[in-house]
Amino acid sequence: MADVLKVQKTNVTDIAGEIVMLGVSGDSQTVLSVSICETGNAAETFSLVHTVSGGISGDHSYIYLDQLLPAKSTFIHSDKIVVDDTDQLWVLAGDDSANLDVVVTFLAQDD
Repeated sequence: MADVLKVQKTNVTDIAGEIVMLGVSGDSQTVLSVSICETGNAAETFSLVHTVSGGISGDHSYIYLDQLLPAKSTFIHSDKIVVDDTDQLWVLAGDDSANLDVVVTFLAQDD
């Protein structure tokens, strides 16, 4: 099967965060970009986290930690990130009143 360009859209509203990219067992995905838009009227912070098969409470690495995002603005990460097998990408908001729209574009690849 050929590589396929895909998009994943998620809304993050609290410190518990959301999975914004979920790996597929036996395959790799290459994240091309992550767009995070603050859609409320208040500055926010967020963290972008890469986890290994156990979710946010398991083994994880921060890509961004407490990154400031001004009100009504957008943050773009355009460096590639590889998500293997059952790895995950999470976005965590800095507080429980956040309103962050997250769009992840990625290339799904068969290993």
